[in-house]
Amino acid sequence: MEVEGKQIEEAILKIPEVRAARLVQDPEGNPIEIHVVAGAGKSPKQLARDIQTVSMATFGIDLDHRIISIVQFSEVELTAPTEARPSIEEVSTEIKGKAAKVSVGLKKNGALSRGEASGVNSKESLARLAATATLKALNDLLEGKAWLELEHLGIQRAGAAEVMVVTLSVGEPRGITSLSGSAVVTGLLTEAVVRAVLDALNRRLFRTGAAE
Repeated sequence: MEVEGKQIEEAILKIPEVRAARLVQDPEGNPIEIHVVAGAGKSPKQLARDIQTVSMATFGIDLDHRIISIVQFSEVELTAPTEARPSIEEVSTEIKGKAAKVSVGLKKNGALSRGEASGVNSKESLARLAATATLKALNDLLEGKAWLELEHLGIQRAGAAEVMVVTLSVGEPRGITSLSGSAVVTGLLTEAVVRAVLDALNRRLFRTGAAE
């Protein structure tokens, strides 16, 4: 049976911890590289074994563990009850010629907070507008208990995946702290920015007994 790389990728994506997968084949169609981005629920060795099992059981292909590259990132859902933390309600972008506006809605404990930011229509600008709108919405949820400022954002490569990374300054009574967060870009860039900002802040400011 001739198997396309896309079929193997789709099978790997069905593993619960896997968030992104890309397979590289040689001219004869043999897998030579497999790049995977996954959550932190299992060890890399266990994930590699799961990938090998799926490949063998589904396609009869015995994958060499040495061609499997795994990058893992922590995820907000794995570290605390989601109700104690903001969740994404809406991310929308409005484009009018060279101008753009990004709106972000966050929900926490039933309360909805929105933030907006306007600027020029470019890839870099849209990412910054999404971060700014997210921070505005978060500031309303924090009710003056801390202030937030964007330091840096950018896209990094992790195997075959693109990962949005943000760095923030957080001011609290105890001092100023720099925090970073990341999110795999699986759809809209603006949504990845919002998820990366929440990843940076949720474990610090939005956990049981904090910022409440």
